[in-house]
Amino acid sequence: MTAALWTMAAGAVAYVALQIYTGTRVGALREDLESQMRPSSQAPQVLGDRFLDAMMIGIVAMLAFFAVVVLSLWVWMIIVNARGLRWARITATCLAAYNAMSTMFTVGLWAVTVSVSDEAASELGTMATQDTTSAVLGVLQALIGLVAVGLLWLGPSGAYIRGVGAHRAWDRWQAAQHRT
Repeated sequence: MTAALWTMAAGAVAYVALQIYTGTRVGALREDLESQMRPSSQAPQVLGDRFLDAMMIGIVAMLAFFAVVVLSLWVWMIIVNARGLRWARITATCLAAYNAMSTMFTVGLWAVTVSVSDEAASELGTMATQDTTSAVLGVLQALIGLVAVGLLWLGPSGAYIRGVGAHRAWDRWQAAQHRT
């Protein structure tokens, strides 16, 4: 069980690294958005700098919000799995599966933008493009999550969860005996 919990902690660290890296790319994202809104220097300014700044603040706020939520889920899963709750393994499995599927979608979109010309990639939109480092960090984080879930379902973790459940049942039985 300890290996699974440490692996989950590594997944949380990998997620934080991915979010920090994504945060460092906000300036490049702003430049990409600006270039898409003004394809040439002679084109009229469609949206002002204030709007772009407000949009970037919104994007950073969303990134921060979701980073806190997902990191909280990682920490919560570590805590409830350490307590040996049966439902926690199932919940962690569902979350890891969702994470793996969304990562596959994101990496697939990244592969498409890498394989097509720059002009075709710009048609897909700025938010669809991502660099190799983001893709690698995303895949690493998803794989760590899948390994952690695999470790949660192996024999030692199952024995730990059964033991914790038996201990709780014993405590409930003793409490019921003392009440009567």
